[in-house]
Formats: sequence, structure tokens, C-alpha cells
Amino acid sequence: MMHTELTAYDLIRSHTSIRVPRVIFSDFSGKCMPCDWFLMEELEGCPLAQMPRDVRQSPDLMRALGEATAQLHAIWGEGFGYEQWGLRGSWRDAYLEMTHHIIADAKRLGAEIPCVREVRETLRHFERELDVVKTPCLVHFDLRPEHIFVRQEAGAPLFSAVIDPDCAYWGDPAGDFLLFDQQSAFWEGYQAAGHALEWNRNLQLRTLLMQLYLALIHYTRVEVRLEKNSFLDRREKWSAGHEIKRTLRLFRDCAKMKN
Repeated sequence: MMHTELTAYDLIRSHTSIRVPRVIFSDFSGKCMPCDWFLMEELEGCPLAQMPRDVRQSPDLMRALGEATAQLHAIWGEGFGYEQWGLRGSWRDAYLEMTHHIIADAKRLGAEIPCVREVRETLRHFERELDVVKTPCLVHFDLRPEHIFVRQEAGAPLFSAVIDPDCAYWGDPAGDFLLFDQQSAFWEGYQAAGHALEWNRNLQLRTLLMQLYLALIHYTRVEVRLEKNSFLDRREKWSAGHEIKRTLRLFRDCAKMKN
């Protein structure tokens, strides 16, 4: 993941006007420390997550973030998926491999994914929706408020930078819409940057597929990061399991609407 982050920083810095941290030094040899590591500059501003709610919902800020996300998605790769796993020829193939890897990891770790049979059925039912994705664009896939920096200028919040693209992949831009599907100002900025993308049923379903994949990651990651049966372990599993069930319910609602 660290290699992915540094590669993404180089691409974003070279192909967009988005500010990302300058990497001062990196070492993957294991000579200085028994692990991979890098040092980067401190950025001006603070994470959006630390700002008041009215700032987090500022239309101007969301519009600027939409424009920045569109710049990110204008960077194209040569295949789909994660580079460290090997790129695939279609987004459908890459996405199914990604999700099946997570489900297999969960089983190997002894994590019982809630409603796993329905998860598999949902993937089979909606996987054809992914075929509209023909271009492997760079997707940050972790545009949480913690990773979006803002600064104040003349009392107004301004978009400043993006950090932590360690989860980046090549593929469906829907992975960056998980938190912005109802933000009209975000879409105004995204479309103003030249992306004629509409929030239609197909994009909604593709976003739900990415939401389901992310929930599977969160559920499985608990097995690795937290002490088994601890309070945090139970709380995080409940939260991730709830998100899986909520996403499946949204898929069922979409199926009913079509019928």
C-alpha cells in the first residue's frame, strides 16, 4: 500500500493542479529500518474532519473538491484493478477478483461475513452494470474528510490538498463518489471540469457495489487489527456488519424500483 501511495502522489503531482505532500525521502531497502517507510512535508491547513459542520458542507468547498476529483479521474492507466495484484482487461474482472479476494481472506481469518450468500448473489446479479466502465482512471478510494485538507483565506474555507491515496486503484470512478452522491455542488464542480457524468441508476448501482466492497474490507480488517472478542473488536464488527446489511438492503430497493 505504501508503494501505491507514493506512485499515486507522483501521478497526481505530474498530471493535475491538486496539491499533495512532497515526499522528502523514502526507503524500501530495509537497511535503515526493518520496514518500508517514507518522510513527507507537513501541509498547510487542516483536515476537513476537524472543521465545523457548516464548513464541511460549504458549496464552494464541495465544488472545488468536485473539480479536483475530476482532475484525478482524468489520469488513465493501462488496465483495471490494483497494480500490485496485476491489472485486468476489464473492470468487471478486476472488481470481482477484488471482492472475491476479500471474501476469501475473511474465511481464512475465521471472520464470518454477515449474509455472505446474499453478498455473492448480489454480485452475480449486478456485475453486468460494471461493463459500462471502459477507461481505467485513477481512483483515490479514500476521500474521507480526514484526507481532505482545507485552509482559511480571508475568512473563507478553501480546498487545499489531498493525502493518503494508499488505497488507489485503476477503474471505476464511482469509488470516489461514496460520500458525495447527494452533494449537488460536488457534481457541479465535477461536471464543470469536463466530465459529463450523470447520477443515474447505473452509477448509483456501481457506487453501491463499491460501497459493498468497502464494507467487506472493513469487516475483514477488524480480524487483523483488533484483539479478538475485545470491546473494540465487537463494536467495529457490528458497525461493518451493519453497513454490509444496509448496502444489501439498498440493492434490494433498487431491484424493486426496476420491477
